[in-house]
Amino acid sequence: MYREAMAGFTNDKQAPIISTPWVHDTQVSSWRALNNQTKTLKRGDSLKVASWNLCFTSRGPATRASAALGHLRTLFGQEPHNLVVMFQEVCQESLRVILKDRWTQGNFSITDVKPPPFYYREEWNDVLEENVGSVPTRHFTLMMIPRDLRISNCFRVPFVSESERDALVVHLPVSEGHGPNEAKGLLRLCTAHLESLDLGYEYRFYQLATISALLKSELVQGWEVYGGLVGGDMNSTLASEYDDHRDPEIDLKDVWEDVSAPAVPNLRPFYKDFTYGRAIGNTWGYQSKGRPYQDYGSRLDKFLYTGPIETFPVDEGQDTTGRLGRFGIGLKTKVGLNDVWVSDHFGITVGIKII
Repeated sequence: MYREAMAGFTNDKQAPIISTPWVHDTQVSSWRALNNQTKTLKRGDSLKVASWNLCFTSRGPATRASAALGHLRTLFGQEPHNLVVMFQEVCQESLRVILKDRWTQGNFSITDVKPPPFYYREEWNDVLEENVGSVPTRHFTLMMIPRDLRISNCFRVPFVSESERDALVVHLPVSEGHGPNEAKGLLRLCTAHLESLDLGYEYRFYQLATISALLKSELVQGWEVYGGLVGGDMNSTLASEYDDHRDPEIDLKDVWEDVSAPAVPNLRPFYKDFTYGRAIGNTWGYQSKGRPYQDYGSRLDKFLYTGPIETFPVDEGQDTTGRLGRFGIGLKTKVGLNDVWVSDHFGITVGIKII
């Protein structure tokens, strides 16, 4: 049943949902459609990419989003220039904060200024006929791109999903770096929040396969796709999923594996890991209410890529293992009278360049 739905989803009749990137116009103090950006990436140029699940279910999403942006500003600087930010679990309250944030306004174009719709198809879910179509989404992904960079395309591809999940894709033109500054190809960036919980495994595999197909497209409207990277919450909750990126249907590289991981420390029973799973790249479980440290640490957040992309560690992470940095570790903010975690996830960061 699921494979049949997936086959229907991937045919030519299901077009991506095209969206317009936005940039803040200081003259009118509002966001407007992005246009006339002429700067393009060149082969050898580098980007720093940060991905972070903001956790829409915890108290004070607006306050926590403000703290998250402040943390990124502290790490990457007031003028980060070449930083791409990928957020998951953005909700209406956190989006308002992102749009009003001066750091965001001054440095980035943004993929969304209102929550995107999610498009259901009747064969995916048991929904009433009158509910089929466009409905508001509770939480969504969002990308922030350096505001001076040209974006040639931005779109969403809805997944077969019980949880309103999709792939958000941005195309950045890439020139060869010599002669006329005319872009010949594309770097395809993607962020996603794959299906949640153990029961979502079958969905996650085919969602990741869909992303892989997107990243490996050879030509897009006459442009050559040089390479692609996806960052986000892959929700790999089962041990059987840890190698899914190597499956022939997916075949993506994992940034975590670009350098051999260090030895895992041996902890005595019931002893807390004060590195928060650094040696195995964990990103979740240490800031989740009521979750024991030893039992629930997981590497849910990942960067996967394909094509001639070189990865490198960046200096801005709170800690770095191999080429993957983590941040948001131990980060709290005040909501009412209580100190709360900014997110139950750590953020992750990596540097990339087209070679």
